Amino acid sequence: MGGFKMNLWVFRLAIALSAFLLFLVQPLIARFILPWFGGGPTVWTGCMLFFQVALLAGYAYSHVMIRWLGPRRVAQIHGAWLVMSLCFLPLIPSDYWQPTTGTAPVSGILLVLAMTVGLPYFILSTSGPLIQSWFVQVFPERSPYRLFALSNFGSLLGLFAYPFLLEPWLTLSSQAWGWSILYILYLLSCAGCLSLVLRSGKSSSGMESHQDMEGTPSVVEVPVLEGMRRVTLVSFWLLLAFVPSLLLVATTAQISQEVAVVPFLWTLPLGLYLLSFVICFDRPRWYHRGLWGGAMVLSLILAGGCLYFGTHARLGFQLMFYCGALLTVCVTCHGELVRLKPEPQHLTLFYLCLSIGGALGGLFVALVAPVIFADYWELSLAYFIAPLLILIAWAYTSWGRVRTSRRLKLAFAMALPPTLIWGAALWIEAVGAHHLLAYNIEKKGWIAGFRETMPRFLRVYQPTVYFQDRDEYGVLKVTHGVWGMELVNGRIIHGIQPWDEKQRMQPSSYYSEESGLGVAMQHYLLTLPEQSQRTIGVIGLGTGAIAAWGEEGDQYTFYELNPNVEKVAEQHFSYLKATPAETRVVLGDARLSLERSLSKDGSIGYQLLVLDAFSSDAIPMHLLTREAMDVYLQHLSKDGILAVHVSNRFLNLPPLVRNLAEDAGYRAEQVVCLRSEEQLYSASHWVIVTRNQDFWDKPEVQAKLHGWGEEPRNGVRWTDDYGSLWQVLGRWEED
Repeated sequence: MGGFKMNLWVFRLAIALSAFLLFLVQPLIARFILPWFGGGPTVWTGCMLFFQVALLAGYAYSHVMIRWLGPRRVAQIHGAWLVMSLCFLPLIPSDYWQPTTGTAPVSGILLVLAMTVGLPYFILSTSGPLIQSWFVQVFPERSPYRLFALSNFGSLLGLFAYPFLLEPWLTLSSQAWGWSILYILYLLSCAGCLSLVLRSGKSSSGMESHQDMEGTPSVVEVPVLEGMRRVTLVSFWLLLAFVPSLLLVATTAQISQEVAVVPFLWTLPLGLYLLSFVICFDRPRWYHRGLWGGAMVLSLILAGGCLYFGTHARLGFQLMFYCGALLTVCVTCHGELVRLKPEPQHLTLFYLCLSIGGALGGLFVALVAPVIFADYWELSLAYFIAPLLILIAWAYTSWGRVRTSRRLKLAFAMALPPTLIWGAALWIEAVGAHHLLAYNIEKKGWIAGFRETMPRFLRVYQPTVYFQDRDEYGVLKVTHGVWGMELVNGRIIHGIQPWDEKQRMQPSSYYSEESGLGVAMQHYLLTLPEQSQRTIGVIGLGTGAIAAWGEEGDQYTFYELNPNVEKVAEQHFSYLKATPAETRVVLGDARLSLERSLSKDGSIGYQLLVLDAFSSDAIPMHLLTREAMDVYLQHLSKDGILAVHVSNRFLNLPPLVRNLAEDAGYRAEQVVCLRSEEQLYSASHWVIVTRNQDFWDKPEVQAKLHGWGEEPRNGVRWTDDYGSLWQVLGRWEED
């Protein structure tokens, strides 16, 4: 009896460790390469694509091995792969694979991942179906589907262990070494499973059919899959796996755009995705159609409202509604998958179809959607097709059963509301009226806002769009605004050039006279002798509005990651063309460009360096680390100023900038500017960093400083090797 339990725990340990390491490595390796590719959401999207494709390859490999090879041959081949994977340890990416440009093409990300973590991840990907099939050979009387639930539970532990236990306390190198040690333990447990299979003396084709030990046979019983039933079931497996995967990647991209590209916000949606597998596969009775179907309808309605008014919604509501919709849709789809699961002899085919569907969801978001959609429509698409698919699945599994008509009526009644709502929502999105509605609600309240906007809906209101393009960095639009030409990145207005000719070259928006940048310009840069050439560096181009401060003889260098932004600034805005200053644009990641310039030519000696690179409310973390701060400060002149734009609805960034500056021996102070529609001032929050004591001593400057208050000192400091979103996740109210 003791030997029996020991053998059982060998399989449990192997399956749990494989899942734990499989999902722990995802945020770990992505965190390593994030600074290499500009720190944008594309990095995580590319990573998820690689992981899903690698998982598909692992499942296909397992299916072929179990279907066509005997246990001894499987042990020989797989054992060789296990030994070869040791060559990838420790899991620390070499700088050799670091790209020379700061761009983030998906192909480059896939290449780096393949050469650094490819084989270990592939080995781990094979573990689920392979170990479960071995389990059936050794324990033919037990159901393998409980191991699938255990696998997803291990995945959950791996995901949440990273942002809560590893990232806040350990450096990246320590994390990589810890993962490598656990991987060796996994290899030993996997070898133990192989030895048990060989001793059992049973062939892989000898798996016997049996009912689940939980006493819940499949709703669709298929001892042998053949004919149209086989085609139908495989189609359902693919679709019911595709929709949750599509929704997972789309939800993650949406959250990353709104907040930050960090592991915590990656792991939350992925964790809920895995939790749905645990709920559905561990105890099928936990999935109740009426309960979860009703929850899905309600969550889709709430998430829909948050999607179209997300820029005006608090972070808590966004996370709750988006993640609520993700969880309910995933549980509903995966619950139907459990009802349609085959007998164990078809186990590897079942898991192969699940992985294909999951990979197709990631491929659609990463590769197809940017080509066919001009905006982020994939989340709306997932919300639209999910209830339709569930309705069809309910109809199929209820066909010919008792009270079919009542069941179909109920299913139709539950799926119809979100379908109609999202049909209307997509139309509203198409006509562009939701932007106007969100604005009117913010300014006039809900009732007055709807009253003001509804006539525009009926007339199919469509704001003029002069430019719109979607690339790997997001959606960029140039639209006709109320006060001027607007640059919209995602759903955030990033710059306005007034229609009024007298105001067109007036510093406005976040760069007004009252802003932190305005204070640095008026009381330092513009006070320098005219004969001295003033050099200004700007990280983040936008509309080029900072060039409105330029004077004859000034040199402005803009660092911009997205080539489309340069095109827009030159073709649709006149700041760069009309300024008397000399301007140039350096494409690529700003930090990498500055690092290369430092190593090649030394310090540029900027009198003013502006950090204004945060798109929407998302922040590239690699631009706010100790190493990044060191690069910025080395490029400053003796009395130069670093002005950091830290406006953010969700993250408390000023203490971080202050601590990094003071560690380097610089003084940092806040400047807060309030909104003024009459003078075209946008609310902005800046941190000014400099050693220039003469600048600090000016009464005009002292009058503009906000101070740090009496709050306890925040000790947060980010490095390339260590940093956590938890340390700055403190500002949940709008400025």
